[in-house]
Amino acid sequence: MRQESISNNLANVNTVGFKRHVLAFSADHWAVMGRLNDKFTKTPLSRRDDRPAIGFARGGAILSRETQEWLEGPLNITGNPLDVALREPQMQHNPVPGENYRVQVHMFKVADKEGNSFFTKNGEFQINEEGFLITRDGGHYVLFRDPESGRESPRKLTMHRDGDEWNGQYSRGFDRDQIQADSSGRAFQYLTGQVVIDDAGFVSLSDERPEVPVEFQRNPIGFLAISKVPIDGLVEKGRNVYGLTNDPLNPADPNSKPVETPVNLLAADEFCTVRSGALEQSNVSSVKELVALLACNRLYEMNARCVKAQDELLGRSVQEVGRSVR
Repeated sequence: MRQESISNNLANVNTVGFKRHVLAFSADHWAVMGRLNDKFTKTPLSRRDDRPAIGFARGGAILSRETQEWLEGPLNITGNPLDVALREPQMQHNPVPGENYRVQVHMFKVADKEGNSFFTKNGEFQINEEGFLITRDGGHYVLFRDPESGRESPRKLTMHRDGDEWNGQYSRGFDRDQIQADSSGRAFQYLTGQVVIDDAGFVSLSDERPEVPVEFQRNPIGFLAISKVPIDGLVEKGRNVYGLTNDPLNPADPNSKPVETPVNLLAADEFCTVRSGALEQSNVSSVKELVALLACNRLYEMNARCVKAQDELLGRSVQEVGRSVR
């Protein structure tokens, strides 16, 4: 089990935003050994276990939980404006798993085609053929949040204008082959300029060519939906995204979910910034994982030798006892 976890960490050493998996083990309970043919003492109401104990057996180690290290990964400068990283100074020191349930991490909010919401640290985005900002694997739409209403939805990175404006003087400087009409009859042009994402996660389109009118050179899109979620309330859903599991602080209610806190990075009390043109790499150290893998193999070999020695000892004991009885 530990070897599988280490192998998974090594396989994702280059996965953007991946967090190292850690297995926590605990000692199993002691077990009392008795003789096989000893009987329980029966009473009218129950039975009493007063069989003589001949020894104790240790249960060994059992997996108590699987956690992740949320230590911030190194920053990789790519220069691609669609690559985004969340930098959190408070996550430069990894919180101890289980020490504080309310330890929260900032994450991008995304949604699948069915509208189900998820969270991710992978800011490697791209624009699909429809103009939406999506994750690199194409499986999820990146959500935007209205700071006033709190409404969240995917948005197209297109330059929308009324059709009359396109047909009039404002259409100069644009490639008419790229001008299309949506279902409502509004004309739009797909991005020909630059995507700009500021430190607060505000996305806009910039087309500063001299032939483009000044009023059309900057087209605001909106704020990326960024939320704070408790690390103990996250569960992996594949494709490097997370969902919310049942709230550990309210186990009696199976439908309860940990609290998701939408954030406004313009607020003074938000210790998180958005870095455009950069990606947060995996926090897995390949050297440390290889050392841990070697140590795991050595421990397995040692346990195998111990089991073999114990088996040989029991075999010899049975033979010697058999000879003494005869």
